[in-house]
Amino acid sequence: MALPIMIVVVMGPDIHSWLDSAWKKGQKTKYVKGSDDNKQAIADAVMYLSSRKIGALITIEKHKLLDQYAEKAIVMNAEISKELLINIFSPLTPLHDGAVIIKGNKIRCAGAYYVLSTRETLDKTVGSRHRAALGISETTDALTIVVSEETGTVSFAIRGELIPVKMNEFKAMLLKEIDEYINPEKTGGGKHE
Repeated sequence: MALPIMIVVVMGPDIHSWLDSAWKKGQKTKYVKGSDDNKQAIADAVMYLSSRKIGALITIEKHKLLDQYAEKAIVMNAEISKELLINIFSPLTPLHDGAVIIKGNKIRCAGAYYVLSTRETLDKTVGSRHRAALGISETTDALTIVVSEETGTVSFAIRGELIPVKMNEFKAMLLKEIDEYINPEKTGGGKHE
């Protein structure tokens, strides 16, 4: 009889956190698309970071709330700008390892951390930034842009797929919302980098 009570007392905070996460995970909100100017700022920042091989992880929140990740990050609610995004991901700055979450026309937070994908079919050379991008895409409808620190290549993570993007196509795909380019029934396992 004492064992179940002890488990509840000891595990109480973890149980509360799990229940809170499970509740919020299913919640949805009205998706506010970012303006073309803000998408242009994101594209310019990503192209700059890519050209200098600076790793980045930018998640665009859609219908499913990302509260459980944003609450544990550094809240910003800042205007989107190329300069701010570059500054966040610059090496040796406090926030450069985490993800930026964008909601509508605001940088909601920086320094967010996601659960890494545990997919066994991934190449062993896929790093934690790409695994994090895949992880968030497997559990939400968010679109995540990932820039490789090793190669400077850019990929989209959406619906559990990692899709490498050529830089000359990146801006057009971002401006048109990548969903228009991908048929969910036809997405195969993209090349992972």
